[in-house]
Amino acid sequence: MIINQHDGSHMTFFGSRGGSEGAGFGLKGTQGGDAADVIRAEARQKKGMNGAMIDALLSHHRTIWRDATKISRRLYVGNIDATSADVLAAELEDRIRTESPRSCPWHYPLDKKGALDTRRAPGTRVVEHVYLNDKGYGFVETTCLEDVPVILALNGIRVGGSNVLFRRTKDYDPETNPLVRSGTYETVFEKGFRSVVADEVADSPTKVYIGNIEPSTLTELELLEIVSSFGVLRAMRCELDDKGRCRGDAWIEYEDGEVVGANAVAGLDGYLLKGRLLVAAFATPDALPRVGNDEERTTSERTCTYEVPPWVTPLLAPPTRVLSLSGVLTRGMTADERVAAAEDTRAECVELGNVLSTHVVSDEAFGADDELAPVRDCVFVEFARVETSNVAAHLFHGRVFDGRVVSFSFFPLVEYQRLFGKGFPPRTTEEKQAAALKVMDMLAGVAGTGAGRLAA
Repeated sequence: MIINQHDGSHMTFFGSRGGSEGAGFGLKGTQGGDAADVIRAEARQKKGMNGAMIDALLSHHRTIWRDATKISRRLYVGNIDATSADVLAAELEDRIRTESPRSCPWHYPLDKKGALDTRRAPGTRVVEHVYLNDKGYGFVETTCLEDVPVILALNGIRVGGSNVLFRRTKDYDPETNPLVRSGTYETVFEKGFRSVVADEVADSPTKVYIGNIEPSTLTELELLEIVSSFGVLRAMRCELDDKGRCRGDAWIEYEDGEVVGANAVAGLDGYLLKGRLLVAAFATPDALPRVGNDEERTTSERTCTYEVPPWVTPLLAPPTRVLSLSGVLTRGMTADERVAAAEDTRAECVELGNVLSTHVVSDEAFGADDELAPVRDCVFVEFARVETSNVAAHLFHGRVFDGRVVSFSFFPLVEYQRLFGKGFPPRTTEEKQAAALKVMDMLAGVAGTGAGRLAA
């Protein structure tokens, strides 16, 4: 169905109007079912109430429940074409009710053995309504409150060639959610969420590590919204503090791990979040790949390790303004080759931000001072800002330079100044005069030409 809007746009609509609305009221195993049971029990205790009167009373409260829970059952959906309402609804029904039936037994009952009871009709659907406009977004209304966390766990699902985004609407108020008021929201959310996204991430070549998350700033769902922008997750493990927020490290795996995982590592590594640059890398690239239906294996049959990959450890160190780059220079280089490589490095760093100084230890320095031996063949770059140094670290670390793999370390600023005489304030009269002339040149915008002094 297409509905014309007052602003000239149009909206496609999925779901019948009338009888099916509010179907979540009365479903066994849901908050709506519990509410209906209370009303039914109270009505039966009243004198003169027959079956028809009770049914009419329940129908009345069904409408009240539908309107009161609408915002709690509604989700924003983005990055989707306006004509895909039916496709989106069908995809969600298939992914949830068919592939994950245990996440919503109130829609598709299970038999006593926990298997799908194909003899019984599902009765109700997961998605009650879908509204999509031609601006690329819209809303999904679920039948039950308990269906919401399951759909949120499917954030990033592909519909019509795009990764669809789900999140709570801006007008959502947790205090109006019956699950929150009853104190069962966290339990229901965890059960629904984990019915789609496993909490154990098996070791595989496509397992992704995410680090350097600012502690206690992200909930599990907020992290899911970020990482699922690349695709639907198969599993996610995030250590939480006592307030339910991430401690700093997470391990994830995508359903299409080989392709999506590589895109996620490239997109998440160096991503600025809450003032920190995320670190992303494949966690266990040497692990054995999945074989067949790996989901049928129990946790004890799979290896699930949660360790920081050693090759990203330097990126997790506290950043400084000075980078020490290894792999750019080699012992066999001529003096001219060393100068050219160092200048190329400096030129690339300047494009990132203000570079205060660079330094390469010369071969002549080793005979006089063995203290410099550990930093031989290293290119030092001093940035004006720590943030720029951190970006450069993500850019250079692991890069191949003329057949060599570049690595880095954050070098202590005080040690850099002590070893190479960088950044010390002028002490003698001559040093102060030279510093003043340099400042005048910089203010004139022609540093090093002398024009600034002449203009002054």
